[in-house]
Amino acid sequence: METKAELAGLKAGDILVCSWGYSMTMKDFYLVTKAAAVGKFTEVQPLHTEDTPSGFLCGESVPKVPHVPKGAALKKKVAKDYQGGACVKIETYATARLWDGCPEYYNHCD
Repeated sequence: METKAELAGLKAGDILVCSWGYSMTMKDFYLVTKAAAVGKFTEVQPLHTEDTPSGFLCGESVPKVPHVPKGAALKKKVAKDYQGGACVKIETYATARLWDGCPEYYNHCD
């Protein structure tokens, strides 16, 4: 019998969020354009964001609606995150997970 983690995957239309940075908190959003199960390859499209400042170089970020592509689509392998959900490694330092729909905090101040 398959576990919840083995059934996890990504659906076309899912939005992923990636939080990264050493002394800053950067947020990137991606639109899944090709469904894939864990262990298979998907395609994700980087998206432009809508930022709402709340202080000096910080605030909340969400993907622009309607979604506005930013650059070329990326082909990435779907993996399991530490909670058993699906994720995609964008770079060695950045992993994107399913976005919960809430604004994401960013801080661009070094």
